[in-house]
Amino acid sequence: MRVYFLSSVPAALYVGGAYFGRISDFERFAELSLQDNMPVRVDAEGMQPVCFFLDERLPLRPPEGVDVYRFDGGLALFIHGFISTDQTLCVITQKRKGETLATVTKQGGLYLGINTPSGFFNATLPPSFCDCELFFIGENILVKGKDRLCVFAPDGKRLLDESYLSAEWSDSELRLAIPLSDRYKRIAECVYTIESGSAERTSYRLKQDADLPSDGLLAYAFFESIRIGADFNPFLCDELQKSPETVLDFLGAFLHVLPTPDPSVCLLTYKKAERLFDVRKFSVRIEDGLIVDITA
Repeated sequence: MRVYFLSSVPAALYVGGAYFGRISDFERFAELSLQDNMPVRVDAEGMQPVCFFLDERLPLRPPEGVDVYRFDGGLALFIHGFISTDQTLCVITQKRKGETLATVTKQGGLYLGINTPSGFFNATLPPSFCDCELFFIGENILVKGKDRLCVFAPDGKRLLDESYLSAEWSDSELRLAIPLSDRYKRIAECVYTIESGSAERTSYRLKQDADLPSDGLLAYAFFESIRIGADFNPFLCDELQKSPETVLDFLGAFLHVLPTPDPSVCLLTYKKAERLFDVRKFSVRIEDGLIVDITA
């Protein structure tokens, strides 16, 4: 089985006691068997190590601090549960609006504390938010890091978590330019409506280089339209437009769309359980600028 390793921060990867190299958002992979029950240790500077076993429980019950993505023939492991070795309590930033006080603190891990008239709520933040700012969008809290931001409801529920190149917001709307992880270095310009306890993406526009064929955007834009509930019929040929419900049933409810080096192929991510996801590949066939077939 091919196993990919990624990490939320630069870290050293050890498998079976052997050094496998440095990992971050650039993955490393190895051909491994889960029947060997090999121990994994991931060390990041200034952090307690994240340790777990590569065993047959892994694709069913991911360990704390590890997201497991299952795909045909392998697994991708995203390690993020790092806790600082420094247990000193440190206030990173604080912001008040009315009777709501939001505070980001560091004590081992990184946390957002929200003090409201209804009570105190706590949420965990990734290590990348150790340098961040706090803002309010209506009654919701925006935590803005260097290249990533999160939006939380007053009860600590995470509403949005995105990387960004630029961000603008008002009391009810958030506009983001989001980098896409594909070879064309494309950018998605997205608009989110932020209301009490919800963040709904209401529009997007994909930017591309002038030299990139328009078909290079079509598959991704089609799947993204379905994901956010937008009208996807304009991407389809006349025959497929007759039965849009069949298209939706075939694809199912997916969380994310991942571009691939092949512009006609995208990976769709489905949540199966806490920290456990399935990744499925879908291809489209395009004729005269319209999708005429979708295959898995």
